[in-house]
Amino acid sequence: RATIWHKETNLMLLVNSLQAYPPLLLLLLIEVVDSFSSFSIKSLSLSPYPPALSSVLRSATHRKASDIMQRARMQEGVRGASPLQPQLKGKRVLGLGVAAVDFIATVDHFPQPDDKIRSTSFSMLGGGNCANTLTCVRRLGVEAVLATKLGKDANGNSIMSELQADGVSTAFCVCKDGLDSPFTYIIVDDATHTRTCIHTPIGEELLEHEVTPDCLDGVSLLHLHSRNTP
Repeated sequence: RATIWHKETNLMLLVNSLQAYPPLLLLLLIEVVDSFSSFSIKSLSLSPYPPALSSVLRSATHRKASDIMQRARMQEGVRGASPLQPQLKGKRVLGLGVAAVDFIATVDHFPQPDDKIRSTSFSMLGGGNCANTLTCVRRLGVEAVLATKLGKDANGNSIMSELQADGVSTAFCVCKDGLDSPFTYIIVDDATHTRTCIHTPIGEELLEHEVTPDCLDGVSLLHLHSRNTP
């Protein structure tokens, strides 16, 4: 799942600081991790934050496509639910947004129209900005819960299994017959260090009656994927 692990030290400093500044820094952590996950520059105002935190935010805007493959290579080494941080007991993050499967192929160069080329490596990993964020938050020792919709298919089973293995609660994930779970083809170009994403969304988002009020029980912060933000 998309976590930039060479930045883990900075993120751990943020998490450990939550004891003193829970509202501000937890929100900041979520924004930084989501920025890593989506591999796009976030429109964040840096002025309210101290210089050290502003530096972390700025560093999040300078990434290479090779980071995608780095997280693929390191994925196997970080599998499994992490222990909760004692100072964050009782803190829970609820995420409402996309969980998906990423099919990541690395190529020597991006193909021209009608080309047939071979990949140099391939990985199949969990993806989706919201699921990525919650996975990273959970690995950093914070309780995380996901609310999303998936299809009752092989990709959906894979998404649920991976999230559960990482300790992310899927109690509010809706799995529905007749839907194809979201997935993304990602082509990583070694020559230009760029990536091209071709995303296939689910055919039906969560419906109002499928999001029950009890999903907010004990929640300290609600994270919304941009597609689910009013």
